[in-house]
Amino acid sequence: MHLLEDFMTWLRQWLAAWLSKRERAAPDACPAFALRIPADHPPLDDTPDHPADFGLKACWLAVKTAEPEQVLTLLKAQDVRRANWQSGIDAAYWACHEKYQENIYVPFISPPVRGWVFVVGVPPLEAAHLPTTQHFEALTAPLVAHFPEVQAFGSYRVVDYVAWAKAVDGQWLRRFAYADGEILQNEGAQTAEERQLGLTELHGLEFAEGEFEAWVDCDGSDEFMPLKLAGLWSVNPDDLPEMDIAPGVGWVGRIF
Repeated sequence: MHLLEDFMTWLRQWLAAWLSKRERAAPDACPAFALRIPADHPPLDDTPDHPADFGLKACWLAVKTAEPEQVLTLLKAQDVRRANWQSGIDAAYWACHEKYQENIYVPFISPPVRGWVFVVGVPPLEAAHLPTTQHFEALTAPLVAHFPEVQAFGSYRVVDYVAWAKAVDGQWLRRFAYADGEILQNEGAQTAEERQLGLTELHGLEFAEGEFEAWVDCDGSDEFMPLKLAGLWSVNPDDLPEMDIAPGVGWVGRIF
C-alpha cells in the first residue's frame, strides 16, 4: 500500500512538473476547453516570407500600431499559432469561405507594415445574408478603444459587397457598406479620400432619385474600391508584394 501511495505521489509531482515545463515552453498553447482551429485547415508554415497580397473576396482590419502582439492579445484569439504571410492568409481565406456558416473565423495577424498591422479574415462590417454585425462589433470594440486608429474593409464581388470604416481616438467616424443594390450602412460624413476616388456622396440608407445611377456610374461597387481607399487611408494590400518589406511571420488564431 505504501509503495502504491508513494508511486501515485511521484506521478502527480511528475505530471505537475511536466505541465509547468510545457506551459513555459509554449505560452501560446491552447487550453483543453478553448476553441480550436478546425483540423482540416490549410497547413501553416512559420518560415519568414515576404508579404502576400490580399483584399478581394475578403474582409480585413488595419490597426495603427507597430506591435502586433497587442492586437493579438486584444482579439482574445485562441489556439494561436505562428504562420508566415502566405500560409496565414490562406488559412484566413479558407475559414471565411468554407466555415462562415459555422461562424468560424481564423484571422491572420500580420507583422507591422509601415506602422499598420493587418487582421485578415474577420467578420464583415455588415452583410445582408449574414448576421455578423454583432461579431464585428465584439471583435473591433477593444481595438478601437485601445489604438489611435482602426480601419475596416470588405470586398466580395459575388454580391457586389463593398465596405469601409474608420475609427479615430475611440470613435467610429465613418462606416459604409453596400451589397446587392442596397445600402447596408452609411454613417458619418464622407471622407476626403472617398471624394478623391470620385465616389458619389449618398445620404441615408435609401437611394434618393438619381443616386443609384450615379453610384453605378462612379463604380462605387467595384471590387477594387475598398483596396483603393485603403491605399489612401493606410496601405493597399494589393500593393504588398511590390513593397520593400523584410520577410516576417505573423499569427493565426480562432475567434468566436
